[in-house]
This record gives sequence, C-alpha cells and structure tokens, in this order.
Amino acid sequence: MARLTLLCKLILITHLKMKKNIFFILLTVIQLSAVAQSSDRKEILKVAHQFFEALEKQDTATFSKIMVKNSFNCIVIDRKDSARIFNRPSSSFNLKPENIVKERMREEQIKIEMHKRIATVWAPYDLWINDKFSHCGVDVFIMLKGNNGWKIGTISFSIEREGCN
Repeated sequence: MARLTLLCKLILITHLKMKKNIFFILLTVIQLSAVAQSSDRKEILKVAHQFFEALEKQDTATFSKIMVKNSFNCIVIDRKDSARIFNRPSSSFNLKPENIVKERMREEQIKIEMHKRIATVWAPYDLWINDKFSHCGVDVFIMLKGNNGWKIGTISFSIEREGCN
C-alpha cells in the first residue's frame, strides 16, 4: 500500500511539473508570436508612412521601392447624389511639381489586419494641396510580404469634399 501511495505521489508530481512546463512553453510561444506580429505591424505602418512621404516629395524611386510592380489604385469620389468609381495603374500616378501634396493619416483611427503575408491598413486621412485643405477620405492599403519585406499591392481610397472633421 505504501508503494502504491508513493507511486501515486510521484505520478502527481510529474504531472504537475509537466503542466507547469507546458504552460511556460505556451506562454513563450504566445509572446514570440506577439513580438513578430508587433514587428510586422511596425513595418506595415512604416511602408504606409513612406508612401505619404514619397507623395509629398514626389519621389518616384521610393514609390517603386515600396509598391508591388504593376500595382493599381481604386478610387471612389463621393458627390452629393452619386459616386464616381474608377481604377488606374499606380504607375500612372499624376505628380505635378507645382502641387505640393500633404496627406496625413489620422493615426488614432488606423486599423491594421494581418494574416501571415497579407495585411490591410484602413486609414482615414486629410489632404492638402499647396497648404490649402482639399479633401478627406479613407485609404485602404493591401500589403503583401515578400522576400524583401512588406510592399503595397493595391491602394483604394475615397475622396470626400464634405463631412471632414
């Protein structure tokens, strides 16, 4: 009987140690996953900010570095009683040296969703041309992670001239 009791105690102690080890292993995996996801989120946001910096500086070299080749834009322009929807290749982005475009995301409203090597960035924005407010809207970036990091695959955005706060 004493041997059985001792055996039960050993099994119980071993079981508790295994549960403790499994708990710490799971905790470590979760933390590593969170760190990787946090790193990806920072990289994704960095690429979005690089886009706006390139827009302001009219830096076509940065555009080609942060965008997937042959990417495109989808645009919806809100009008009072209608909407105009169209798309265009990103390479046809019309930069005019006489227009200084400043677009700023509303940082506190940015939403990022990720799954492995694909992500979306939902970013309400405000835009000025030559320091004069032009419009607001929402930018939606579809980002893809290749061997060289995150790049913009598609940008869809709205252009709203009313209701900007």
